[in-house]
Amino acid sequence: MSKNVKILVAAHKADPAIRQDEVYIPIHVGKALHPELDLGFQGDNTGDNISEKNASYCELTAMYWAWKNLKDVDIIGLAHYRRYLNISNDDILNFFRRSGIILPEKFHCRTDNYTNLVSLLTHEEAILAIDTLLKMHPDAKGSIQRYFYQSNRYSVFNMFIADWNTFNEYCSFLFPYLLKLEHRLSEPSYSRLKRNLGYVAEAMFGFWIEYAKVRTKYVPTVDLSPSPYGKGLKKRVRDLQRDLGFILAYLPIHQKPYYYGAALHGLRSQGIDVDNI
Repeated sequence: MSKNVKILVAAHKADPAIRQDEVYIPIHVGKALHPELDLGFQGDNTGDNISEKNASYCELTAMYWAWKNLKDVDIIGLAHYRRYLNISNDDILNFFRRSGIILPEKFHCRTDNYTNLVSLLTHEEAILAIDTLLKMHPDAKGSIQRYFYQSNRYSVFNMFIADWNTFNEYCSFLFPYLLKLEHRLSEPSYSRLKRNLGYVAEAMFGFWIEYAKVRTKYVPTVDLSPSPYGKGLKKRVRDLQRDLGFILAYLPIHQKPYYYGAALHGLRSQGIDVDNI
């Protein structure tokens, strides 16, 4: 039986290498923020959309647009205009004889996943990310413990290919969570953190895979620009070094969540309710 496969390619500028065919659909992300810019392909600002949130949600505005506006799609994915999952269309169809999700190879952190999240945000934001998750999913405490504090394997890029039902389940988890977290976060005062919800979503993707017990397949990425993560033997050696360092330095002591008292005190002194930590 044939399946309708659509892989979104998030882009904010034109690029001659962008994939565009019956499977790959370029999406102009953040189109609502730059209505004067015409890249010549579908914007994320039509129908039900969150295009105006692109500065903090990053490529997730394309993902939300697809969730709310695409119809009659069996398999849906998300790539970047210079980064794709290295898998053929035939292998995609073979995998999706059953439900599941295809993801980029996991990133190996030097630290546990929570500490890695702190390095991308502020400690206060990371605390609120976990506290909000516990508020909404109190049954997820065990999965949170395993993924954030006892693992250094991190999902990256918010890239995936999934059957529509799995995609719908993930979006139904992710976007209500991000909206609630967004309401609890103050506006970042410097530009790096304006991508904060995109970074949080990367962390939550790996967590959700653990929590929902989703069938997965991990594949390499094709980077058309220099990769900050290395490739081939260099990447494997780096991953081994980080795994050994994590096991020796982190795993024995991170059996329970830990937080800096100053960050918690600061949040509570501002009247921010942090009761689930």
